Amino acid sequence: MHVSIDKTSVYNYCIRGIDSDSDKEWFRVAQQIEAMILDGGLTQGSAIATEAMLKLQLQTGHSVLRQAIRILESRYACRMRRGPGGGLFVTKPRREDAIEAIAGYLRSDGVEKSELLEALRELDGLAVQALSAQPCYSTDASPSDKRSIGKKPTGKRSADKNAAGKKSTGTKLSNSPTVGAIAMHSSNAVLSFFATAVNAATRLSTSDFIAAQDSAVCAVKPITSAARLADELGAEIQRQRGSLAEDIWLGTEIELCDRYAVSRAVLRQALCILEADGISTARRGRGGGVLARKPHPVRAIDIVAGYLSSDRSWQHDLIVVSQTLYEVSTRLACARWSEADDLRFRTLLKEGIPRFGGSATMTCFDIEWKATHNRALEFIMRALAAYNTRFLSAGFSASESIMQELHDSHLDRLRAIAERDAATAGQILAKRIALFEALNLMRV
Repeated sequence: MHVSIDKTSVYNYCIRGIDSDSDKEWFRVAQQIEAMILDGGLTQGSAIATEAMLKLQLQTGHSVLRQAIRILESRYACRMRRGPGGGLFVTKPRREDAIEAIAGYLRSDGVEKSELLEALRELDGLAVQALSAQPCYSTDASPSDKRSIGKKPTGKRSADKNAAGKKSTGTKLSNSPTVGAIAMHSSNAVLSFFATAVNAATRLSTSDFIAAQDSAVCAVKPITSAARLADELGAEIQRQRGSLAEDIWLGTEIELCDRYAVSRAVLRQALCILEADGISTARRGRGGGVLARKPHPVRAIDIVAGYLSSDRSWQHDLIVVSQTLYEVSTRLACARWSEADDLRFRTLLKEGIPRFGGSATMTCFDIEWKATHNRALEFIMRALAAYNTRFLSAGFSASESIMQELHDSHLDRLRAIAERDAATAGQILAKRIALFEALNLMRV
């Protein structure tokens, strides 16, 4: 008997830490369009379909389809062109878009500067030490990649080591006057990208970020009135929220329409975009209105995943960074396991996790990431897991015994971390990597 994993549900869990909003019609349609792009292997500039064809294929109405497209456009995943020869076309985020999305999310989530600096120190540690370790390769790795395993690094990576003086961990770099510089200049493109984004978050105050975001929107992003209003509301939410975790009352729909001089239709379209980003919710009926919520990383991770998928030559770098970051999370989680983490783990054991459940097994990783108590590193690991699920693994099925082994190893690894046994957790991780490699999951 073979068992399959639902890639969509695992991806939703990676980016939210919660189950998907699958009850929303526009959410379902947006995911169907994304699946058309991925399953069809469409690249930037490729035509997806005309609006009429999409309505027919997806069996949806005009308003729902347009709202789904607005959501995807806000993530730079596609662009609707009007007129003759028009239709929906694939786009990809630029590096600046992805960096802005990460820095903006970390700032809006109230991540402390100490967390950002610690994340940069850990990334520096990877640049000078972990990236020289033997990585996990897929069967599709090129001969030149395989020949490089175990060899002394050359070129820029050697320069990184020379700049550091000697091999070091992130902790030893704590007194460096240029925290993050080694990682930002690493020859690993993915590591350099994430370090640059985290560094951008350390340099921007919330007000600076809002101003930079508004400037970038005006300069390069052709957007609809609804998307522009969504950006204005998002900026207002950030001004009011600061680092507060509770919901913020924005006002009734009528009050917001008057305040921003827009129609109710435009307002509702903008609120739908914000709801998809996880930063607002609308209450209907008497006493209803709009509440701003603590944001989910959904939009930022969607943009990051889209950017990382734009260059297939980064596959090796992605695998190396994904693998070595789990070594970092093991060390931090073992050292920082708290009573709250213990409570989440006991609750998980008490409730049990269904066999082969994609979202359920992700719960173990979710607890591990949170146990690092560093939201910047948690975001990076969640983004990489989402990317690996969505773009590298095209979905798979395996025998029931192998799936059970994968499932059990999730729990065994978390149990070892809960017992502060980093050595055992590391051994389990090594076995999991070998199993994933045998199943050809680390391939495009």
